[in-house]
Amino acid sequence: MVLDITNTEYELRRHASDLAAWINRKLREIDAGGQREEQYFERRGLNVKRLLEEAVPLSRLGLNLWKPGDEPFLTLLPAAANVDAEVEIQGFAARSFKVEVTTIETEESTLRRQALAREGTVPLVGPMRRDGGAIVAEGRMVDVAEEAERVVELTMGVYVLRWIPALTITPQTCSYT
Repeated sequence: MVLDITNTEYELRRHASDLAAWINRKLREIDAGGQREEQYFERRGLNVKRLLEEAVPLSRLGLNLWKPGDEPFLTLLPAAANVDAEVEIQGFAARSFKVEVTTIETEESTLRRQALAREGTVPLVGPMRRDGGAIVAEGRMVDVAEEAERVVELTMGVYVLRWIPALTITPQTCSYT
């Protein structure tokens, strides 16, 4: 049975701890429904993709903002909104702000995740493509150390571009601008 999460349920205003508990319940429901691979890896079901890619990181943000004297509340917003959530902190450091969650996932990584759900295994590297409804993976041999270095460079590039705008990373160098 595929779990659907109604918009009304998804978009409730919740305390950060309540949001985390709700997400855990939904993940257990997905697991108990017998369609975990389909729902988790292929993001099937109403609002399941948003639960996994937006609500989970937002709940972690909310828990991080929960400090003595501050109570964080999060409202997950409709898919059509320009942002993903509104965060309101009540207490000593009272404030509110809007949050947009971004996920770095390429077409290839999406196909790799979906192939893993369908086939049970998938090559770590090599081209991925769709052939009609099928996903075709063409695995290839790589030097593990070189591949690890490539992945670290890509990951750090995204981190630096997102969080440290004055630092520029290219595949060859790291430099301040």
